[in-house]
Amino acid sequence: MWQEQGDEKTLVAELGQPVEDLFATFDFTPLAAASIGQAHAATLLDGTQVVVKVRRPGAVEQIEEDLALLHNLAMTASRRWELAHHYDLVGLAQDFAKTLRAELDYIREGENAERFAKNFAHDTTIHIPRIFWKTTTAQVLTLERIYSINMKRYQLSFLYSSSPLFFFSMLIPPSTLFHERG
Repeated sequence: MWQEQGDEKTLVAELGQPVEDLFATFDFTPLAAASIGQAHAATLLDGTQVVVKVRRPGAVEQIEEDLALLHNLAMTASRRWELAHHYDLVGLAQDFAKTLRAELDYIREGENAERFAKNFAHDTTIHIPRIFWKTTTAQVLTLERIYSINMKRYQLSFLYSSSPLFFFSMLIPPSTLFHERG
């Protein structure tokens, strides 16, 4: 199974130590999975609960192939379709590629999270997970685990409700998370 074998190999290769030397617990069953990587629940040796994002082996190569295909399609469309040139599909493809490549670097993601946390340090309604640099590399990101409620789970029930929350739910992006404590 890729989840356990692939993630454990990546963790050891990236962090230079066996998983059990860095984490008190590590659940190889992912909390979440996406095309770039997977997120796992873990506990640091000091008892801190964390989430560890591990980039999938081969993700960079697959994404580069996909981006090359996207660029070629944009180039072809721009040559053959007037509206494609008008909308600068090649430029859009290049911007998308730049953004996606940045997503592959977990060090950059950690630095961005810290910058965002610093920028919003004065706002008690926003909490950005702390990054644990000892167990973070370009392919592994360890961050504080935050327990929250994903509003996406509740939107369908709001649609069938006469509650004023229906209107509130329409204003919130589905990926918004709320702390369970309020």
